[in-house]
Amino acid sequence: MTLCEKGQIAAEQSSRNWGWCRVMGRDPAEIPLAMESLRMWREMNNRTGGETGFRQAGTMYLCVSQRELDQLAEWLEHARAWQLDTRLLDGNEVAAMLPGMQHALPVACTRRVTDVPNHRRQYRRWRWRHAEQWGGLIDATPDAVPVISGAPTLPGFYLATGFSGHGFGLGPAAGRLMADLVVGDRPLVDPTPYAFARFKQVTRLG
Repeated sequence: MTLCEKGQIAAEQSSRNWGWCRVMGRDPAEIPLAMESLRMWREMNNRTGGETGFRQAGTMYLCVSQRELDQLAEWLEHARAWQLDTRLLDGNEVAAMLPGMQHALPVACTRRVTDVPNHRRQYRRWRWRHAEQWGGLIDATPDAVPVISGAPTLPGFYLATGFSGHGFGLGPAAGRLMADLVVGDRPLVDPTPYAFARFKQVTRLG
C-alpha cells in the first residue's frame, strides 16, 4: 500500500478528519459499504485490544429550507430499502433534543440519537466553532463515491481513493473490500459501484 501525502505522513491531510462515521445521507451506492464499516467500528475496541474512543450517539440533520427537507425525505426511501432506523422528527422532538434551536424548520432527519446531552453539547460547540477552522485538499471523484477496484489497463494494480471526505467512516469496510479484491476472495459487498471503469470518459488536464 502507498499513502500519498504532500508533506509528512500524519502531519498533513492524512492527520485530519471529522471522525464522522455515518450511514444516513450517504449516496445510495455507499450505503452497504457504510453499514459494514459502521458494524466494524462498533467492534474496533475488541479488534485492536484497546480503547479507540469510538462512540455511537446518532446523527441529526437540521433543515433550513423546504428544499433541504424534501431532499432528506427523498433519501428516506433508500433508508427504508435497507431497513435503516432513520426517520423524520417533528418540531417538539427537535426542541427536546436541541433547546433554543430557532432557525431550522420544525422537522429534522435523524438516525438513532441515543445520547441527547451529547447532542446539546455539540450544538453549543457548533455555535462558536467557526473560530477554529482548517483547510486542505481532499481526493474527490465526480460522483463523490470512492474508487475501490483494480485498474483495467494495469493488471495487479489496485486503487482505493476518491473517498471525497468520507474515508474515515468508510475506512474499515473499504480496506476489507480492497483485500478481498486483491486476493480474490468473495467481496464483502458488491464492488460494482466502486469500479474505476465507471468513469468512461477521461479528460486530460493541461
